[in-house]
Amino acid sequence: EVWADAVEFSSRESVAIDGIDCKLRLRRTRVYLNPGGGLKLNGGSTRIENTFVTSNGTGFSPYGGVYVTSLGEFTAVYATVVGNNSDMNADSIHCNDP
Repeated sequence: EVWADAVEFSSRESVAIDGIDCKLRLRRTRVYLNPGGGLKLNGGSTRIENTFVTSNGTGFSPYGGVYVTSLGEFTAVYATVVGNNSDMNADSIHCNDP
């Protein structure tokens, strides 16, 4: 399990957070200005609380704000997911579950 409380993830060239089958908790955190995307979640569970996910991705990025796949669980409580950009998927939240 990974906890991040009052942390900033910004200006990463690739995806800021790449969670693979893990339990991730973000509280009072900002994920912003990451050209490769904000959160890429493959399985596992993620909860964001009082968190901003904004201005991630570009018009050429495969991922924008939050990308969830492979039975991943995503919960957002008192969170803002806005102003993200993706070329191939939804800009802010994309769930691709087979």
